[in-house]
Amino acid sequence: MADPKPTPDAELVKVFVTGDAGLIGVARSLLDAEGIDYMLRGEGLQDLFGIGRVSGYNYVVGPAEFWVRSEDAARVTALLNDLGASERNE
Repeated sequence: MADPKPTPDAELVKVFVTGDAGLIGVARSLLDAEGIDYMLRGEGLQDLFGIGRVSGYNYVVGPAEFWVRSEDAARVTALLNDLGASERNE
C-alpha cells in the first residue's frame, strides 16, 4: 500500500520582507531562539545573479520573505517589530 500524499495543514502568512542581509540574519536568529518555525523565500536567490551581496538587494529576484503559520503571525510581528516598519509585510 502506498503512503498517502501529504496534505498541507498550515496556513502561512508573510510577516517580514527585506533585502538587507543583516536583517535577514537577525530575524532568523530571533525566530530560531523562540523556536518558531518559518519559511524563508528568496534568500538563496539573492546571490544568484551576483548583485544581492553587494547592494543588499537583488532587483532581479526581489527581497527575501519570511512566512510563518497564521497562528504565530501576531507573535512574530511583535518579535520583529523593531527591525524596520518599512520592511515588514510588504
